[in-house]
Amino acid sequence: RNKLSASLIMGFTVDIGGDGGSGGDGGAASFTQSGLITTSGDHADGVVVQSIGGGGGVGGSAASMGSETVSSLQLNLGGSGGAGGNGGAASLTFEDGGAITTAGYGAMGALVQSVGGGGGQGGSGSDRIVAAPGTDDEGSIQLGVRGADGVDDQDSGAVAVTGPATITTAGMDASALVLQSIAGGGGVALAGNANVAELSGFDGAPGASGYIQTTVATGNGSASNAAQAGSVSFDGTVDIATSGTAAHGVVAQSIGGGGGLSPTVNQQDTGSISIGGGYGDGGVVEIDVTGGAIDIAGNSAIGIVAQSIGGGGGVARLDTTAGEARLGAVRNGSYDGNMNGGDVSVSVGFGGTSGTAGARSIGIVAQSIGMGGGILSTRGGMFDSLVLGGRYGVGHAGDVHVTLKTNSGSLTTQGEGSHGIVAQSIGGGGGTGRNKSGLFVAV
Repeated sequence: RNKLSASLIMGFTVDIGGDGGSGGDGGAASFTQSGLITTSGDHADGVVVQSIGGGGGVGGSAASMGSETVSSLQLNLGGSGGAGGNGGAASLTFEDGGAITTAGYGAMGALVQSVGGGGGQGGSGSDRIVAAPGTDDEGSIQLGVRGADGVDDQDSGAVAVTGPATITTAGMDASALVLQSIAGGGGVALAGNANVAELSGFDGAPGASGYIQTTVATGNGSASNAAQAGSVSFDGTVDIATSGTAAHGVVAQSIGGGGGLSPTVNQQDTGSISIGGGYGDGGVVEIDVTGGAIDIAGNSAIGIVAQSIGGGGGVARLDTTAGEARLGAVRNGSYDGNMNGGDVSVSVGFGGTSGTAGARSIGIVAQSIGMGGGILSTRGGMFDSLVLGGRYGVGHAGDVHVTLKTNSGSLTTQGEGSHGIVAQSIGGGGGTGRNKSGLFVAV
């Protein structure tokens, strides 16, 4: 490893969720947004609604931006061993006059989650995450149940959001609206801050060296009792604007087998991301935009992401020039567990012009994937392994429909490598892969 200079080195372990026994089920969670919510600062979300079975919630570390603080962080959200616990229903309702505004790295507008098997939202706001001095223990973020294969009771509940959704975010990785029903553990994992984002090589000069290992769910479901993700839906008008790199407009995920969203940025040369990889089926995903507009200004930012994935996966970015990345069901040997994607429907009726302005910024991505995968972005370079989807077993995909309604306003994209609409129904694992040069690969 390269030597590091830092004003402060912090070493600590955070465990949220019990060990052994049954994890416990999550109940219903709901929120009605009728007023104005404004936040300013890294990782400062506007609204978080969670129903989590198996332990977890929100956890992480923070430091002053630019303080050259280094964390040797071991962050675990979700229990260890025993039964995972099922997630309950989660919902968010916007009323007329309600609005959310955030400004900061990773400051999402609204996050609505139902997670079975432990997890939630975890991350670090330090400038770098590395091995502790004098040790070989790598800094890590892990969401989901930790233990042996065969953990039962990891289903997730229905997630529903109704508009009018009025959300504005300004910051890298600050997606406006994230909806997740994840069976098998997972959620959202973030590492970095605004200072790191500015210095990182994803859209600027390379930062200093370091290391981060991110595991978003181990996906420890059993083949005989595969995790079942609930339905995910949005219905209503939108007035959504984001201006940061990788700040998506709407992300709707129903994932069986663990996974979620991991847009990790850090000053580092190498690292690894592992998302999902367990037995489980994705549920139905339905997005119906009845009016309004979505305006996405940053690079590598997607207007609407709709995913139903069996076998684990989701959306990930590995902001390094070397390392390993894996999305979905990759295991040694042969197995016959359920890893099917559900039906996905995206119907949009914009009231005016909507779209994206940055490079590698797709208007709409709709995916149903069996046997794992999703969307993977990298900075580019020499990687030991980049894998989307599984090697063994069978995973079927559902139907995928994208509709631009009659008399709808337009959907436009302006940047290099920015497709208008990508609709994929993939059995056997896969998805899309992108790097900084704009390469787009369907596998």
